[in-house]
Amino acid sequence: MKGALIQFEPWVALVAVGAALLVPGGGAWLWRRMASVLDGLARRPARVVVVAALCAAAGSAAVATFVQWPQPRIHDEFSYLLAADTFASGRLANPTHPLWRHFETLQVIHEPSYVSKYPPGPGLFLALGQVLGDPLVGVWLAAALMAGALAWMARGWLPPRWAVLVAVLGVVRLGVATYFSQSYWGGALPVAGGALLFGALPRLRREPRVREALVAGAGLMLLALCRPWEGLVASLPSAVVVGAWWLGGLRQRGGLPRGLVTRRLALPLLGMLALTAGALAVSNEAVTGDPLRMPYMVYEDDYVVAPPFLWMSPRPVPEYRHQAIEDFWTGFYLDEYRDKRSWSGFSEALRRRGSNLWSFYLGVFLTLPLLWLPGVLRDRWMRFALLTVGVLALALAGSTYYGRHYAAPVAGPLLLLVVASMRRMAAWRGRRGGRRRWGQALLAGLLVASLLRLGAQVWVHGEPDDRWYFERARMEQRLRADGGRHLIVVGYEPGHNTAREWVYNRADIDAAAVVWAREMSPAENAELLAYFADRTVWRLQGDAPQPRLQPWDG
Repeated sequence: MKGALIQFEPWVALVAVGAALLVPGGGAWLWRRMASVLDGLARRPARVVVVAALCAAAGSAAVATFVQWPQPRIHDEFSYLLAADTFASGRLANPTHPLWRHFETLQVIHEPSYVSKYPPGPGLFLALGQVLGDPLVGVWLAAALMAGALAWMARGWLPPRWAVLVAVLGVVRLGVATYFSQSYWGGALPVAGGALLFGALPRLRREPRVREALVAGAGLMLLALCRPWEGLVASLPSAVVVGAWWLGGLRQRGGLPRGLVTRRLALPLLGMLALTAGALAVSNEAVTGDPLRMPYMVYEDDYVVAPPFLWMSPRPVPEYRHQAIEDFWTGFYLDEYRDKRSWSGFSEALRRRGSNLWSFYLGVFLTLPLLWLPGVLRDRWMRFALLTVGVLALALAGSTYYGRHYAAPVAGPLLLLVVASMRRMAAWRGRRGGRRRWGQALLAGLLVASLLRLGAQVWVHGEPDDRWYFERARMEQRLRADGGRHLIVVGYEPGHNTAREWVYNRADIDAAAVVWAREMSPAENAELLAYFADRTVWRLQGDAPQPRLQPWDG
């Protein structure tokens, strides 16, 4: 179904372009109506931020409620939900379970504590949602923060009408029906972090104030708590610029004293960075016993063979206790690493990544305006935006692992470049100029096509390709509903599809109504059943075409 969406987009773009060329007067009229609405919103910048946030949250909630309620299926989603359950329980980490080997799973550490391997940012938002009723509420809040941050960012870079259009595209392209707002995998928060940082820069350049410096620091905090590596890389160009401002003083209105710049800019930023570092140190200490050792590092040392970057050497193969986990880390991921170490494999990986990122963030609709990008790049700030996007793209090229949300910290600058190009496109009247407003007609067609694409995204969201994770959720819901206590022992066949992992648990395993465990040797199984003697025990064959719970027969 997602492939159908990719095929759908070029055809709709072709129709939009054709309609603009055939009826340029009608398209220009439509753009003027759109521009009037954008101008009306732009008169009150604070309202734009609020409306964008509300639209993202309400749209995300509507898709989940009326189309399909998302269920976790990716390993990372289950891990983030474990973090949320941990934080919602008032803990930074959970003690290691005495039978933890039965509960080993992907992207979760069990020693020296039982917790998600990931940084705490996404888990904190999911925990807030859990406290409010459901972790998905935290996803909607993150989508709202993303949309609001994009709206605020754009106001510092573009004229009011075009700043509102950045917020509109942020909601339509990213904030309603993508996995950024319809899964527990994350993506919205690093977009927000990058947007807050990037939106503060031109404001600080015009007039350094503590408020904008704190906002920039909040953006850096979000990046550090969600995507530390990608956030660091994406923020490096901004760090260089801010450092140059501080060293040279801001040269405007006769220049500002360095001491004033230090008080208004450097000290607030450093204070936010110190607060972030302290929070991470406290979290690391609670989880790993070392304030400088992240849970991610523990997991990498215990399980992962392929290194995070292609220029690094593989780690020694650890002693795995479960074949499914061994197959995951010594199969697909290690093969991918080895393939990318060759020139042909590396170039093919770049092609696939580039195509995937392009289709997610831009697609045909947002690529056509980039024909006007050369004119946009006459502005040095827009060149800086392109540099920021390019720096992260270059860093991602050398990484072993990849996800579309890895590029999320530069989604804001990328949308700025697109909308700035749209602004120039709107002034286009053909090669020789003339009275027909070809650019306005084309812009109106592309915006209408973007709305149609959003409808297609909603439709695709209602038709998942693989439903095993819905069955897992239904099993757990049925067992919880009966008021009893249950233990599900999961077995896998040789050649198990490691993407289908059933064994994930709540933060407090013993208190959970339903516990998922791995089947091991008869002696180890007997120990497990003796420990959970007060529970109804079920067997589940996770690789069956139609997995069903069967009473445990020993």
